[in-house]
Amino acid sequence: MNSITHTMARFALGLQYEDIPADAVHEAKRFLLDSVGCALAAVPNEDMQAAHRYIVALGGTPEATVIGSGHRTNIANGALMNALLVRALDYNDIYWEQDPSHPSDV
Repeated sequence: MNSITHTMARFALGLQYEDIPADAVHEAKRFLLDSVGCALAAVPNEDMQAAHRYIVALGGTPEATVIGSGHRTNIANGALMNALLVRALDYNDIYWEQDPSHPSDV
């Protein structure tokens, strides 16, 4: 089977850090720092506090850390909570030149 998913997976598995252009690494780091900053700014938000209480109540194996709290939960709940934090204030990155999207959503 040669689906787009398999093609992308093969590419990702074969990719070496050294193969990534320096400017792409620089931009990826900027996007990551921007996302963490957005998440940290959202921590005191009332809605995010409510979501965090729910995630804590769900419990789970401590596999992932919720940004800004130190709380650890399972991977799915950690990914959900961190994604909510990144998007909560809607200040996350955008890439107008190529596509008006938010690379950090990935």
